[in-house]
Amino acid sequence: MAAESIDFQDGSLFAKLAAAIDAMKDDADLQRVDDRTFFESRKANAIPELFKAGMGLNFSINVIEDAVGPSIIAPLLDKNHVFWTESRRYNIDTDGMMNNYSGQKDVDDVMKLLNTKFVKGTVDLKRAKVTGVFEQMQFKLFIPRSHFAKRSIFTSQEVAAVIMHEIGHMFTYMEFLTRMVTTNQALAGIVRSIDKTFPADKREIAFIKASELLEMDNSQREALIGAKSQKELCCVVLDGAIQKSISELGVSLYDVNSCEYLADQFASRMGAGRYIVSYLDKLYRDYGIVPNGAETLFVTIMKTVINIIAILMFSAFTAGLPLILIALMIASEDKKYNIYDNDKARFTRIKQQNIERLKDQSLSKEEKASLVEDNEAIDKIAKVYADELNFIQKAAYYLRPSYRKAHKFELLQKDLESLASNDLFHMSAKLATV
Repeated sequence: MAAESIDFQDGSLFAKLAAAIDAMKDDADLQRVDDRTFFESRKANAIPELFKAGMGLNFSINVIEDAVGPSIIAPLLDKNHVFWTESRRYNIDTDGMMNNYSGQKDVDDVMKLLNTKFVKGTVDLKRAKVTGVFEQMQFKLFIPRSHFAKRSIFTSQEVAAVIMHEIGHMFTYMEFLTRMVTTNQALAGIVRSIDKTFPADKREIAFIKASELLEMDNSQREALIGAKSQKELCCVVLDGAIQKSISELGVSLYDVNSCEYLADQFASRMGAGRYIVSYLDKLYRDYGIVPNGAETLFVTIMKTVINIIAILMFSAFTAGLPLILIALMIASEDKKYNIYDNDKARFTRIKQQNIERLKDQSLSKEEKASLVEDNEAIDKIAKVYADELNFIQKAAYYLRPSYRKAHKFELLQKDLESLASNDLFHMSAKLATV
């Protein structure tokens, strides 16, 4: 039941990326230069060149502060694209983009590329490669300079893994862009055809052609032909596009969480799964974040009691303001705004990608042993984390039926994913390598 994206790759690109980062860390002269010189150096530019040669991707690498962390900026083609959050759309409307990043130039550049009779481009999931117009799209990768320091807390493989995660955003952005473009073209055509001046027989032909293009099932096709208004047409076509995405990917491209999940999945299938987990574990601990499951039950109870006493005492002086704030927090808690899984669930899903690969009967004994070792390394880190609700989420679970329903559906999905990629495959592969 795990979402499908690129096929599993041989890991060679990931190994080359880690080697390029090693070279940057080992260059004493490069370590002493300023940030701009550092990221404009030949060794830094070797990173984008690797992806250009291996995947057809086009991006520049830029410095960003440690507090912000690695990120990637995609071409701003349409503020209504599903990858943009409400806050990002607000920034687009007010000042073009965060950090004075202008979106209009992106639109102009892409429109120049599209100024041909035919637009050609492919997103190849089997080879993890793009061609045509997608090779021309320019992205911006931002990463802290400290990640490349000789004494960085992160290994070269871990830095390579987080870069691969960001590249995953880049790749899935293009994949979903092809889906949205296909849907938009079909939608535009059939909306025009509902005009009363358009002959009924030609309108039905247009609907049938559109349903074939979007690979609709019979019930969706009948709903399309029976639509009486443009609004109804739009709903039918968009629902068909969403269902097609769910059936192929296992997730809806309209779910915010899916964006991060697919980036983790991409990195895992490029061979970086183990190092994504160790990177995140170090990052959490460096920021002083205690894993959910690292404290004892006694400590958890004491912290809860102290928090409740503090709230009650403060309430006596402020006429119940904290309780009002807590009530608002409970009311506003919504799973659709959770960009990331919690730590334990995220690590588990990454491990499940390795288990998916272990199902491949053509893997060599050495490849199976490597994947088993990776899974055991993930388990060692994940055991101190817990996949459970926090205080506000627990309150929302018991007080709000809609939140409780959403959480139960999430648990069902996790159970199904676990069933499809469970530890039996891991244990079988481990026995095979003895």
